[in-house]
Amino acid sequence: MKTQMLPLSLIAILLILASTQLPAQLPAGPDAQFEPKAADIALATTALTTFPNPTVDRFSVQYYGPDEIQSIELVSMQGNMLCRWEGPQLSYQLPASVAPGQYVVFLRTSRASHSARLVVRK
Repeated sequence: MKTQMLPLSLIAILLILASTQLPAQLPAGPDAQFEPKAADIALATTALTTFPNPTVDRFSVQYYGPDEIQSIELVSMQGNMLCRWEGPQLSYQLPASVAPGQYVVFLRTSRASHSARLVVRK
C-alpha cells in the first residue's frame, strides 16, 4: 500500500485551522450569522516559516501577519537565547558559534510571539 504525503503548505494551513478557537455555541438556524472577531481572523491568517531549512550560515523568515516584526530570536532546544536581531531584515546571519542541530526561531511583534523550527547543518 502506497502512502501519500501532504504538502507542507497544506499541513501548515491545517495546523492553523486546528488552533483557531470557535465560540462554544455557534448561532443556529437558517438565518444565523457568525461574525468572527478581528483577533480570530489575525490568528487564522498568521504564518511563519524559515528558509532555507536546513541552513548552513544564514536564514530568512516569511511572515504573514497583521503586525510588524519587532525582533527575531534564535533559541536552542534547551531554551538558551543564542542571538537576537531587531526589526525585519532580508536575512539573518548565524553566529559562527552556532553548532549543527535543531533550534527555534521566535518572531516577536507588539502583540504576539510566533515560532518556527530551524535546522542548522555545517
